Amino acid sequence: LTADKYAAWLAATPGDVILIAVDYETFGEHFPRETGIFEFLRWLPGEVLKWENLRFATPSEVADSKPVRDEIEVPEAHTISWADIEKDISAWLGNELQRESFERLRHLRCIVRALPQHSWKRVWKLLSTSDHLYYMSTKTGGPGEVHAYFSHFATAYEAYAAYLEVVSDFEARAIEALLGCERARVRYAWMRDVPAGQEFFFYEADGKPAHSAARNMFEFADALAKQPASVAQYHQERGDFASWVESVVGDLVLAQEFRKVGVSRDPEETKARLLQAVEARRREIFEHDC
Repeated sequence: LTADKYAAWLAATPGDVILIAVDYETFGEHFPRETGIFEFLRWLPGEVLKWENLRFATPSEVADSKPVRDEIEVPEAHTISWADIEKDISAWLGNELQRESFERLRHLRCIVRALPQHSWKRVWKLLSTSDHLYYMSTKTGGPGEVHAYFSHFATAYEAYAAYLEVVSDFEARAIEALLGCERARVRYAWMRDVPAGQEFFFYEADGKPAHSAARNMFEFADALAKQPASVAQYHQERGDFASWVESVVGDLVLAQEFRKVGVSRDPEETKARLLQAVEARRREIFEHDC
């Protein structure tokens, strides 16, 4: 295959856009330098630009210049990949070893984000590299051979054990750092999702749900801002906001501020004061280090 021949194939391809999805293992891995693969790459751009109907563009440029043709829905559980026969996420989350490892790391995300030092986030991102989960695949046949080829572990179980040992050590250190910083602890309390069943459910009145709920403080602030002032007034009169923030979220300072807000005759004023208290507390804990 030569660059001019491939460019001719591209020029003859119908449609608005051609996506060239590059498998980088092709260059130097599957085809060594001696095959001429790097010369192919060197000459390809020039050969492509010889054709009037071809030009290079980024995805953003394509989106801006071409009309919408249709929509494709890809739910999170059906994410598309180029891996293995299934072409889904089973290469990384296909067995219990992988799913447990992923959940352990995901659980640490809020803790790491709450800590002021960037080094925690860097290590967390390194641990989130997809290769770690890829090495834990227990697939057989052709896909299994590919996983084994790229892994430096003898078995998936060895990869799993090594990964969890590192994650467990990282978790212990991160929790220790969190406990040593009061502001970081409150940040974590704001960011984490509360246990199922302990969300804050907004109501318009007794027995009349407002069809809105908050799992963490950021969702709470967003929902409170969108709710009618009458909803804020209803909950403030009952002391619901202070009670939830204190007993479920664990921010005693904000709970006390909510109690100080009291209840105005004007529901709009009550809501505005509540939002001001939330924003002031957010700035206090997120805009300053420990």
